[in-house]
This record gives sequence, C-alpha cells and structure tokens, in this order.
Amino acid sequence: QCRPSCEDTNGTAHKNLSGLIEHFTAKFERSRSTEAIDLEQRAGQLADRYQLPVPTSIRWVSNQQYRWGSCTPSDGSIRLSDRLAEFPGWVIDY
Repeated sequence: QCRPSCEDTNGTAHKNLSGLIEHFTAKFERSRSTEAIDLEQRAGQLADRYQLPVPTSIRWVSNQQYRWGSCTPSDGSIRLSDRLAEFPGWVIDY
C-alpha cells in the first residue's frame, strides 16, 4: 500500500497543496463571474444587430486551456472559456 507522506522534508507536499488550493479558488471565482453575464441575451442582441443566426446553444466552459472559445457551425453551438468572464463585454462579444 502506497500512501503519500505528510512529512515532506523539502516542502513539496505543501507546495502541491497550495497550488491545488489556488487552482480551485480561481476556478470558483471564474464560475461566480460567469453567473453575472447572460450569454443567451448577448448572443441574441448581437445576432439581431449584425443579422446573424441566433446560436442554438451558448455556454461557458472551463476545460479550454488554450482557446478562448469554440463553435460547431453544423449545430449552431458556441462555447466560451470562463476565463473571458473577467474581460470587458466588448471582448466577450468579439
């Protein structure tokens, strides 16, 4: 049976735990930021303004580490990285 030691002489366990705490705290804060933004309303307004089709689905996602967003034209869905929630509205609209 292999169990991680709580007594780590070089502080690696503490650094790893601190890193995990920071990661999940940031993820929680991003999820709170996204709640304040109504993506469906924004997408509808932009579709009207620029005479574009209204997306069938638009949502925040937290699994995009290297992209700001993605779409699937065949089904009309849009996914935006939750990292965008902290940017000004015009960035999200772009």
